[in-house]
Amino acid sequence: MLTTSGRVRRRGRVPAAAPGRTAVWAGAFVVVLLAWAAAAAGMAYAADDPVPVTEDGLFGAPEEALFGASEDDLFSFDEDSLFGGDLLIEVDDPGGQALEEVFLVRDRIDAGGTYRAALAWSRMTGEDGQELWSGLSLTAGGSLYVDARPRRDFRAFAKLKGSGAWREGAGDADVTAALHELFVDVDHKDRAFFRIGKQTVTWGVGYFFSPADVINVGRINPEDPEAEREGPVAVRLHVPAGRTNWYGFLLVDGGSGDGYRVALAPKAEFVLGRSEVGVGLYYREDRAPRAMATLSTSVGPVALFGELVVSKGSDKRLVRETVPSPLNPWGVETYVDRETLFTHVTAGARYTYSDPDGRFRTTGAAQLYYNGEGYDGPFLEKHGLKLPVLAALGRLRAGDLENRGRLYGALLLTGSHQRLKDVGASVLWLGNLSDGSGVVTFSVDYSGWKYLKPSVSYGLLYGDPGSEWAPPGRASQWLLSVGVSGSF
Repeated sequence: MLTTSGRVRRRGRVPAAAPGRTAVWAGAFVVVLLAWAAAAAGMAYAADDPVPVTEDGLFGAPEEALFGASEDDLFSFDEDSLFGGDLLIEVDDPGGQALEEVFLVRDRIDAGGTYRAALAWSRMTGEDGQELWSGLSLTAGGSLYVDARPRRDFRAFAKLKGSGAWREGAGDADVTAALHELFVDVDHKDRAFFRIGKQTVTWGVGYFFSPADVINVGRINPEDPEAEREGPVAVRLHVPAGRTNWYGFLLVDGGSGDGYRVALAPKAEFVLGRSEVGVGLYYREDRAPRAMATLSTSVGPVALFGELVVSKGSDKRLVRETVPSPLNPWGVETYVDRETLFTHVTAGARYTYSDPDGRFRTTGAAQLYYNGEGYDGPFLEKHGLKLPVLAALGRLRAGDLENRGRLYGALLLTGSHQRLKDVGASVLWLGNLSDGSGVVTFSVDYSGWKYLKPSVSYGLLYGDPGSEWAPPGRASQWLLSVGVSGSF
């Protein structure tokens, strides 16, 4: 048995993986991987799709989009999942094998997954107290994974994720399923490490906003910042050198119909004292090239992070003011800018405090984000309502409307107390400081039951109608939810 001091008690030898069996299934897995990657590489970014226009799309939004509330308490921290579990891990006697092989090498394929489901009731009212909508909703989802590592220098991993959502009065349920990850890991003499296939990439250090993450297909949802994001189809090379890590990414996008496109993204991370500095580049022929830098450090108990990104040109279709004419009475036009240098800057902090007696615990996170490709307040005040109409006409894409403001802010506070065992509380503020819109959400949840987790949240939206965070204008919403989740 391996204890925290590292001693090993004899329980018999670890059986070595049979080379013949490993070669057979490893080769089969690589064949499946390559066949799938040829099809999966045809994924297009959501930003390239036109925006479907509905009444909700122009002037409202479902409660999930506004508050992100579900059975998963987005803003409470489960200390058991972070720090719990047995400290004594029982393993077989290495019997002459290197200790790392005891943990890395397995003569079986591991499989498992997660599940979640929630039933919620919500009600939103406008500033005058008139009901905007109310009703029930049902969400469910989960994941399945397969993980195999027959040798210390080879690993294969696959994960499938699915989700479904039904809302009263909205018709049929929306069900999706997709391959989230499918990759193999190989290394060369413990000096160079390769990951090949569809994978989630750690790129950027921002919590609510991360402009430096130009690699992952999925973007951070500020209302659920810790959710796993979809990654690209890529080949990653990692070469550690002391306290420095060198990375190289070759990313594949597109398909057989419109052709495959390849991007290159080198990155380096340096440890300087208590700080970590990262620098990287991103280049693809049909996209704006970008240079980025990240910083993670601490001042006393406060963790600090920041990102700086500079791009030559923009991948978005932008809107600018022009002289009104009979053919263009609105006085705006769309254009593409490939020459201007755009800057993105973000900085934030996280802090956790527990009193010496362990009676209460509180955690806070805050972040500001300057979006150089966004519009300032006067422009949005004058032309903000025209942006979704331009999208309806096909002159803007979905991605062109994301983060339309110039300046954003976010603040999260969570807390728990010994006298209120298994009760967690949080407050989240998200704001577009350019158009003056935002949302404040207060949440309370109870986790003392084995299977069920009830929660209640109250949200306040503020801003003009059509603004980013308050599409219906000033409004409030109650949401009651009972959910179940777990893993196997």
